Amino acid sequence: MTFWTNFQNKDGGFTLIEVLLCLIIASVLGTMMYSYFSMVVVNGVLPVARIQKSFDLNRVMENITANYYSTVKESGVPDKWQPMTSYAANTDAVVSKSQRYGHIYQCVKPGISGNSEPQWPTGAGSVIEDGEVLWKTLDGQLDGLVADISAIENEGAGKYSIAILTFIRFDDNGREYAVEPNEPENILKVRIKNEVSETLTALFTTTY
Repeated sequence: MTFWTNFQNKDGGFTLIEVLLCLIIASVLGTMMYSYFSMVVVNGVLPVARIQKSFDLNRVMENITANYYSTVKESGVPDKWQPMTSYAANTDAVVSKSQRYGHIYQCVKPGISGNSEPQWPTGAGSVIEDGEVLWKTLDGQLDGLVADISAIENEGAGKYSIAILTFIRFDDNGREYAVEPNEPENILKVRIKNEVSETLTALFTTTY
């Protein structure tokens, strides 16, 4: 006699084995459905969280750029150095005539400048002779921006870290190099990174 015949001939109700079998099948199906739908929910939330982190990183770079424009781009440019010119101590300051070094040079010993422009140093506090004049190197135009970027690391709009914060230069073929001592510090490379390893890079230049 087949199982189906036995099932039809029963007076009614289910046996304990049948009830247990149904419960086992239901629990297996429930577990499968829970796993599937929970993954759908998690995978749906992850892109939203990642977008928020990307937004926070962009907002940090926007704050850095706004700080750059307010402290650097809007600052005045001193007079350029001139040969055979009288300079007064502690009142006259110049920038390079030939290229942007990113530094201001203050006269600390008065006199007449030389015939040719000196090879300007870039180390803050260093001095150089120029005819009768002695020039002192002041802080770089971008030094304040460097300090501000370092100070707000992992703070402000979202968590981030500094991946690159250095002065660079480009050769005639467009290849990038880190600047050597006493080379112009007129291009600052900034790269910030968030906790999911997304990065943003920007270059900031001096006005003198």
